[in-house]
Amino acid sequence: PGARTASGGIRQTVINLIQIGQYQEALRELKAAFPDPAQSGDMGIYYGSLMIQVEAQTILGRRLLSQVIQSKRPEVKQAYVGLGIADMIDGQLDAAEGNFDKSLAQDADYVPALINLSSVKLQKGDYPQAKALAQKALRFSPFSGEALLNLV
Repeated sequence: PGARTASGGIRQTVINLIQIGQYQEALRELKAAFPDPAQSGDMGIYYGSLMIQVEAQTILGRRLLSQVIQSKRPEVKQAYVGLGIADMIDGQLDAAEGNFDKSLAQDADYVPALINLSSVKLQKGDYPQAKALAQKALRFSPFSGEALLNLV
């Protein structure tokens, strides 16, 4: 059976692992199923995001997420957040802010974008905006540790 046949099973496995915070294991599963990340197809949203967040592999991760955006897949808002996180890792706060803004243009209440944009605002010293964004995120996700940290 090829990767295409297994993609339904791998998709659910990866999603389940991500939901319980097992990011390294999720990335390991993707690498086993798709040794060439460029062949990961609709799993590119997970592969790219995990490469950025787990391994700080921003170049390949950006490439995969850009493909998601260009193909106008439903995960565009997630892809912009992933690109923003890559920008933060690379110390490009203005670019990160732009990507989080693009994500919020897709969904103004998207908690990961709100939290990460709040983090960028904190790093830039814009404390009132950082606080407002963290408070908005907490309205949708009251137990978000990241949003609570940004408020402190």
